[in-house]
Amino acid sequence: MHARWALPPPILLIRTETPQRPVTIPDNCIIDRITTLTVPATEGVTFQDTKEGMFGLRVARQLELPSEGDVLLTDASGNARTEKQRNEGVTGNYRSSEGISGEKVWSTRARWMDLYGAIGDEKISVIICDHPKNVSYPTWWHARGYGLFSANPFGAKDFTQGEEELNFSLPSGDSVTFRYRIVVSAGPDLPDEKINALEQLVIGIVRHRTDCSRKVGIGIAQDLAFSFPEALGARRKWAQPFGNGRRPRNSALDH
Repeated sequence: MHARWALPPPILLIRTETPQRPVTIPDNCIIDRITTLTVPATEGVTFQDTKEGMFGLRVARQLELPSEGDVLLTDASGNARTEKQRNEGVTGNYRSSEGISGEKVWSTRARWMDLYGAIGDEKISVIICDHPKNVSYPTWWHARGYGLFSANPFGAKDFTQGEEELNFSLPSGDSVTFRYRIVVSAGPDLPDEKINALEQLVIGIVRHRTDCSRKVGIGIAQDLAFSFPEALGARRKWAQPFGNGRRPRNSALDH
C-alpha cells in the first residue's frame, strides 16, 4: 500500500510504503503493520512533539473500560449532548508488559499493551507490540478507557509533563520505518509468556512461524492472502471506525 503526504499546490512532503504481513494461528489473527516514510528532495520534515498519534485503533464499546458519571457526545453534525454513562456489557481492561493495568497505563512506556474483555459470550484480546527498532522504544501509550488504543513514540512532552521533548526530523532523501504487530485473540486472555513469544517473533528471535506456533502453544501458523482492512473485517465486531457517533467530544484528539 502506497500513500503520499502533500501540501498545495501540491508539494510532496512524504511518501509511505506499507507491505501487509497477515498471519493466522488458530483462534488468533496476527497483523504486522510496517510502514516506511521517505522524504523526497525537499527541505526535510519535522514531526513535532504531540500526543496525537502515532499508530492506533478505535475499539468497540464492549472493549472500553467501565466508567462513572456523564459523558459529552457529539453527532456527525457537531451537535453536543450530555448522556449518563452506561456500562452494560462494557468489559475492557488494559495491562502492559510492565505490569500496569487499567486507566493507569496512559502515558507509560511498555513493549506491548493488551486490551482484553468480552463481546457477548466471546472473550477477546487485542494486543499491540512495539518493535526495538522503532523511535522511542519502548513506546509511550496513548491508551484511554473510551476505546482509543494508540502507541505514540512522539508524545514525550505530554507523557512526561514536560520533562522530555522529542521533535523528530527527517532530512531530504532520508527515511524511517515503524513496525507494529497486532494480535487479535479469541478465548482466554493470553498470559505474559505467550505474548512475549509473539513479541520475539516481531524482533526476529523466532525466525519461523512454525517455531512461533510451538512456542505459543496454539497450533501451526498459516499465511493468509488478505489485506489489512480485510483482516480487521474478520474481527469487525471488536473494531469500529473513529466516526462512530459515540466518541466523547474531541476525546481522541485532545485528551
